[in-house]
Amino acid sequence: MYKKELYALLASILIVFIFIFSRTGYSQEKLCLAVSSTNDKVRIAYKYDYSSDIWIDFKKVGINSIMGIESLHLASNKGHSVNPDLDRPSNLLLKSTTDWVGPYIVKSNSIKNNKKPSFTGGWHGSNGNSTGNSTARTLSLKVFTDKKQTDFNKTISCNKVNIDVVNLIAGYNTLSLKGKNREILKETVHYTITKGRIDVLVETQALDDVTIIKYYGLQTQNSAWKGKIYYIGGNNKEGFSSTKNSSSGFKRYYPNVSQFQIFSQLGTHKITAWIDRKYGIGNMELVKVDVPCAFTLSYGKSYFNLINGYSKLLKKGEKISWCGGYMLD
Repeated sequence: MYKKELYALLASILIVFIFIFSRTGYSQEKLCLAVSSTNDKVRIAYKYDYSSDIWIDFKKVGINSIMGIESLHLASNKGHSVNPDLDRPSNLLLKSTTDWVGPYIVKSNSIKNNKKPSFTGGWHGSNGNSTGNSTARTLSLKVFTDKKQTDFNKTISCNKVNIDVVNLIAGYNTLSLKGKNREILKETVHYTITKGRIDVLVETQALDDVTIIKYYGLQTQNSAWKGKIYYIGGNNKEGFSSTKNSSSGFKRYYPNVSQFQIFSQLGTHKITAWIDRKYGIGNMELVKVDVPCAFTLSYGKSYFNLINGYSKLLKKGEKISWCGGYMLD
């Protein structure tokens, strides 16, 4: 009889503990990310290797102050899980000097002028490069952790971070020297960050009747990975130098390229960039057969081609979209 009463008591205690922990949000699930955010910066950390955490900083960057990947840091951590102290000393792995979600060569069809086609949006200014006046701006920014909108100026733990950015972008023929551009694209970028992975979903809506002449979409800055690049499904041979011009080969011969991998010189770090070839303009139907699906230029960037060879006409209100992302190892 005594044993039965003891078992009943232990069962009651267990039920009470389960109730208390469920009410306080306790979970035995290990939270993989540590996140801090301010009005213009989001830092996301996770355990990277046996001795380090990696910090991914999103910030308003470039001449247009567009929200995007600003830097990568490594911070010492020999523990088994991420260290939530995101102000401790760290080593810079990469400082962005260019865009990761690409600009557009786009024009308004309602304006007739002789302006030379050039990129706008991303890090590109009115001179067509990173200089001149702004050509785009971030309209709104929202940060969610595990599907809950995040209060700024807090550090929290979670398993997933969503960053939603809305940008307005002018065309090369709607720029104004007086500083009031006519914006003809509304670009919504959804970043989803989990341990080891950044997923990117982009939806671009025309605010006027427009023609998009060229657009790369997903791209990488290769300064942290100066070893070899491999185009998966492409003309690889034994890989190419990530600091020299190369490509996956013409789409005519290598039509199914959906990702490339770049390694650091000692093989310590690797980035994989990928495009969903079954989603939106990721099908590359707007890429001519004598153009590669992916390529690298010697100044240290790698790209996909999403619109190159065939222009995309959009009526006001129409949209294009694509999805892809990065994996960091």
